Amino acid sequence: YVLERGGLELIDIPGNTYHTAVALDTHSIMFEVSQGPHDSESYKKFPNWAPAEDDPTKAEYLESLRALFEK
Repeated sequence: YVLERGGLELIDIPGNTYHTAVALDTHSIMFEVSQGPHDSESYKKFPNWAPAEDDPTKAEYLESLRALFEK
């Protein structure tokens, strides 16, 4: 999904679903809500094809995602 002002501005993603968000504009805001209780063991599980938050290749991966939306 690409959210645009005046159009689709909200997505409901089912729990236990791999997902990511890529800001395409500097004025973007993301707000994520998860139903509790919080389970730190399962909260952030990364698939083997995506870098973890401490992976040094994460910036390159993010840029590859942004490139998918270039016009």
